Amino acid sequence: VQNTIDTDSNNLRYRYALYEENINEISFFKPKKAIDIDVDAYMYTILESALKYSISFRSVFFKNMVKVGNKNGLVKVNINVNIPKHQIIDKRGNKLFEISCLERRELDHAMAWFSTLGGAFSALGDKIEYCAIMAGKISQQQFLLALRLGDPNLVARCKLYMALSLIQQKRFPEAKTIIKSQYVVAKKECERDRRLMSMCLGIWTKWKYDKKQAKLEEIVV
Repeated sequence: VQNTIDTDSNNLRYRYALYEENINEISFFKPKKAIDIDVDAYMYTILESALKYSISFRSVFFKNMVKVGNKNGLVKVNINVNIPKHQIIDKRGNKLFEISCLERRELDHAMAWFSTLGGAFSALGDKIEYCAIMAGKISQQQFLLALRLGDPNLVARCKLYMALSLIQQKRFPEAKTIIKSQYVVAKKECERDRRLMSMCLGIWTKWKYDKKQAKLEEIVV
């Protein structure tokens, strides 16, 4: 199919010509009959999708082309795509859609920055208490963003980030509650979230190790 655009016209004009592709070359045929079709953009999208995905529709379409064309069924179809008279989504709807897209983009961008910053503070949290506290505050902001994005898996991971911060601050009972609750959530999913379960098990291992180390420090003191 060859696609050309008539830029001199007010409407986008797409012209399609049937072609046969050989092994070494593409040779165009000169059909004896040409059909002009004027459709709006919505109808053209439906036609294109039907030809692309529906075998039965495509078969019927080409059979009709054979009937109106020459013996080989070589028919040139000129499809003139016009701007729809009535838009499915009005200007107000388009504006709301644009705002939603921009908001989602900024939320994703902010989440990426928080993840990078939170990871840096968390890496230092085992040695520096201030960094552990900051990592916890960042996790809280990530949690709010995750709620805004409406991603339950991301919400659960943010809670686990908070649990990790609590472990570094030696607030073991609170961290234990969060880890166990999220592990239950991961197991209750229709399809078990293996990644979330692995995160819970990994942080639980750290909880047990840090808890043991804290007890040893108390004995030494």
